[in-house]
Amino acid sequence: MNRIDLYELGDDGKQQIAKRTLKDSVFINAFREKGMALELYKDLHRGEEEDIKESDVNIVTLNNILIDGPVNDLGMVVKNTVLCLVEAQSTKMKTIMLRTLIYLGRTMEQYLSSRNLTTYTASEESVPRWEIYIIYSEKAGLEGGAQVWRFDRILSDLFDMSERETIPIQEKGIVKEYIDICAFIDRIIIRKGYEKDAVRDLIRYCRENRGALMDYIVSKEAEVMGLYEEMWTKEGSIQARENEIRRISLEEGEAKGKDMMHNAFSMLKADEPIEKIAEFTGLSEEEILSLKRELFPERD
Repeated sequence: MNRIDLYELGDDGKQQIAKRTLKDSVFINAFREKGMALELYKDLHRGEEEDIKESDVNIVTLNNILIDGPVNDLGMVVKNTVLCLVEAQSTKMKTIMLRTLIYLGRTMEQYLSSRNLTTYTASEESVPRWEIYIIYSEKAGLEGGAQVWRFDRILSDLFDMSERETIPIQEKGIVKEYIDICAFIDRIIIRKGYEKDAVRDLIRYCRENRGALMDYIVSKEAEVMGLYEEMWTKEGSIQARENEIRRISLEEGEAKGKDMMHNAFSMLKADEPIEKIAEFTGLSEEEILSLKRELFPERD
């Protein structure tokens, strides 16, 4: 979605794990389950008289849409008639429509392939109409706070947002739940930093504020904690490595350590060849192999 930005400076000037990771994890994991995706679809289409069941929903989410971005997007086809793509954003992106165009094209390509169709054999009946929603949290930098934008066509000017439709955020809807969770995470991180207690407080908050998304998080408590442990181990390793490279770089009069690690992590995540990563980042193949074993041991 954006370039990977694992760290940010806290008020004390020290690096902290970027707090957006937990918010993205909530979106990625929750809305890739058919039941939760259905709730989200109904909330975005409030007021439309349509009888839709969980069996009518087919998840078509892409993995690694852009090489240097984490995945926190959702794609679903409803009754084979609507391709609904949803993105969650914590910052305002000037290039959101460019990203959307790439997102839509690759999703359509995957959709056709899964049905043994091509752009030559597809028909009007076999290709669903599409719509894209972008959920902006409170801290996205938009005037007016949290918003949901809807697009069903792409203009020739990919920086023109004038044709967007703003969707009302329903007070009791699952979108409002997600935005409230994001706001809570922002508050708790400021007070406690990115520690286990922050995750536990999130689960406690969800127990006290019932709703479909809140209940889902509570039901997945063990998995949420496990996801946190895995993330902490990997990102903590990146930080340690980054600190080491920064120290060496400063001694040599260079300040390229952070970019080297960001780029190496992004390319390893995308499973790029070791030789290509070494050529692009300037790290040795031995360093990259060591980093790969440390962060992605399951790929060895």
